Amino acid sequence: MAFGVLAVIVGAVVGGAMGSGSGFPTSPVAAGGPPQSGATVSAAGSTAGSFPGSTGTSPGSSTGGSLSAPGPGAGSFVGRDTSTADGASTGTGSSSAPTAALAPGLPGTATLTPALSRALTAQLGQLRLINGIPGIQATIIFPNGQSWRAHAGFRDFAARGPVANSTPFAVASVSKTFLAALVVELSQEGRFGLDDPVLRWLPDANVDPRVTIRELLNHTSGVYDFFSNAAIDKALLGCRSCAWSPSRSLSFVKKPYFAPGTNWAYSNTGYVLLGQLVEQVTGTSYATLLRQRFFDPLGLVSTYVQYLEPAPYPVAHAYQFFTYSRHETPTSLWDGTGISPFRSVLTAAGSAGSIASSSRDLAIWARALYSGRLFGFGDLAEMLDFAATRSFFVYDDPYGLGVQQYVVGGRIAYGHDGRLLGARSAIRYIPSLDVSIAVVMNTDRGDPGAIAEQLLALVAPPLPPLPSPSPSPLPSPSAGSSPGPGDGSPSP
Repeated sequence: MAFGVLAVIVGAVVGGAMGSGSGFPTSPVAAGGPPQSGATVSAAGSTAGSFPGSTGTSPGSSTGGSLSAPGPGAGSFVGRDTSTADGASTGTGSSSAPTAALAPGLPGTATLTPALSRALTAQLGQLRLINGIPGIQATIIFPNGQSWRAHAGFRDFAARGPVANSTPFAVASVSKTFLAALVVELSQEGRFGLDDPVLRWLPDANVDPRVTIRELLNHTSGVYDFFSNAAIDKALLGCRSCAWSPSRSLSFVKKPYFAPGTNWAYSNTGYVLLGQLVEQVTGTSYATLLRQRFFDPLGLVSTYVQYLEPAPYPVAHAYQFFTYSRHETPTSLWDGTGISPFRSVLTAAGSAGSIASSSRDLAIWARALYSGRLFGFGDLAEMLDFAATRSFFVYDDPYGLGVQQYVVGGRIAYGHDGRLLGARSAIRYIPSLDVSIAVVMNTDRGDPGAIAEQLLALVAPPLPPLPSPSPSPLPSPSAGSSPGPGDGSPSP
């Protein structure tokens, strides 16, 4: 990984969009991590299981106090969440042999059985140990509205504060999925056109006059990513508790990578400009718009824009590692401001990567957004238009409007990954199964997308590999019509 402060994990990087040089050493996928003996994996609707090799409950497990969440079916998190508000089954027995009952009408789609729930929980615990992850959450939402949710490890490693199902994590560039949806929705309302020049709405922006709003969304604008400027590391670290403005972030922008529309390069700059554009056009902060249109209507109770809204629950601290050793103690990036990873980098990211959320909320979001449940198939078709970038992703996954297309278990999936120093996240929605998954964790080593794929392999057997990614039809408007987590009804 070339730059350690902010980068999204995507299929390809063109034109050096992630930059070079970093003030932070980062660890790639590691085999192992700090010893976490005794920390338990807690799962909603299933019997919580201990990590392999654990010796029982330690101060790191969720054993004290209750943490109730608002909304129907709210449950308390004491040791484990055994709420069945999502329709999840409870049961006991071995976690080594999952049982997947196929859902009628969706071949290969598993419903949630007690055995499958236990197997998923055990798998999450094993993957946490293998990758050396201090704290992790995962949620899968099934076609009938059932959901499996599990959490493991520590929100605050030093204080042995446990992760709960409601704990928000910094989700980095998964934030772009929310802003992109907002931009597309505003365009459908006639507030502006996606093919409008950016300078029409932001006349002082330092961009090529030909750059359009659409090109900012799909990263074909050529606009330089300010996080690729090696000089930004020193500035961010010089005062980690300082707040950055968009203008300060944009002051690190260099000359464009290429002419608009001629190539693809990931750029956080584009999404900071989009945040400014939205506020300029509407006269309302993008955080307020996201809350009014998405967070509150969908019941995303753990989701918020960190530096602009109060935290609904204590946010997970972010952690860094400097070696591959599983015995290394994680280094906290907490700066005491209540912002994760720390204030300077989070506020520098701004509208490109400042949301914190839980896996439960993100799984609801992915399902609502990419199934067409959120705002219909016209807006969804705009977002899932990969034509402009497909030729730039010969061997990898094309990028739409704030969304990337993946192949998961031989099936087309839509989603996004996020990475900040000390935090990673991934969301996926598989339209052929009407299944969504989200994984969040508080370190940047280990791949949440790979963890999601391994969990999904227990839900639906992988298909033979596709010859190459190809356009996928939009999901049926009738898919997943039964009430469930997408309606914002369950407790986190």
